[in-house]
Amino acid sequence: MAAPVRKKSVKARKKTKFRQYAFRISDTEKARYDRLCAYEHLGFKQLIKKALREYYKQADLEDLEAEIENQLDLFGPVDLFGHPVKEKKRK
Repeated sequence: MAAPVRKKSVKARKKTKFRQYAFRISDTEKARYDRLCAYEHLGFKQLIKKALREYYKQADLEDLEAEIENQLDLFGPVDLFGHPVKEKKRK
């Protein structure tokens, strides 16, 4: 008799985490988006994801530095455009 063949174990795939977002739109906006979805042959969720991807490509938001907590701030806070924030806006 031939020895039984062992199957290689398959590494378990890491589960994808999803987050839910909710926002409100008017009836006219919903009708407009439905027409756009029908034209683009997309679902509403896919339309939103496509729009966000295009926004990220144009805005280059991946290049923004993440804020690190508990760090000494020597030069004062700056806004997204690199301009210093005035004292009144800090609070």
